[in-house]
Amino acid sequence: MMSFEDFVKSGSVGVDLNIAIGQIQSTLPGATVHWIDAAEKSYGVFFQGIEILFWGGVLYSVQFEIANMEKLQIGQYTIDATTTCSAFKQMLDEMGLFFSEREYHGQKVLALQSGVKLYFDGSSLCFLTAMKTYT
Repeated sequence: MMSFEDFVKSGSVGVDLNIAIGQIQSTLPGATVHWIDAAEKSYGVFFQGIEILFWGGVLYSVQFEIANMEKLQIGQYTIDATTTCSAFKQMLDEMGLFFSEREYHGQKVLALQSGVKLYFDGSSLCFLTAMKTYT
C-alpha cells in the first residue's frame, strides 16, 4: 500500500494523504492518530512505522525512520540500520536517481529530485531516515 520505493523515486507513497482526519482509518486501516495541537489542527498519524504529520489539517511531512521500520525495500535492495551512505548512493546511481549531497547538523544528507531527503548518521554514515515536507 505505502511503498518506500515509490516514496524515494517520486516523493509519493501511493496513497492520497490529502484527507480529512475522519477518513484516516478508512484510508489507512490500523493507523493511530496523536494530536499535537487540536486548536491548530496539528496531528501525527502512525501507520506501519511511517510517521505522517499534518499541520492545519493539511499534509506537512512523511517520514520513514529506520528505527521504527527495521527494514525497507527498494527493488532488489534491502535497507536497514546498517546500510551506509555510500551503499545507498550506489543503489541510487544504479536506479538512475540523481541527488545532491551535503552535511546538516552533523548528519550526511542526500537530497533527491523527488524532494525526499535521506539522512545518515554523521559518525557511522548509516541510514537513519527518509523524509519529505510538503509545504
